[in-house]
Amino acid sequence: RTMVDRGYYLRFRELADARGIPIVDQSDYIVSRGGDPDKVHFSRDGHWSPQGHRWAAEAMADFIEGNPALCRKPVD
Repeated sequence: RTMVDRGYYLRFRELADARGIPIVDQSDYIVSRGGDPDKVHFSRDGHWSPQGHRWAAEAMADFIEGNPALCRKPVD
């Protein structure tokens, strides 16, 4: 399947939501920053390019910064 098919994402999201696991949508992040999702991976395979790794790190950092309570140890 090509990555433009959102079916994989919707199935993954349903599983994560049912378990209370947050998802950081890399594609949405890239597009929101004016990036090209086709530049996430190398043209000949599915491995992330240096730019893909950069966007993934930025997306995670933004998510953590915007949701600091998720990083705190739960109180027993």
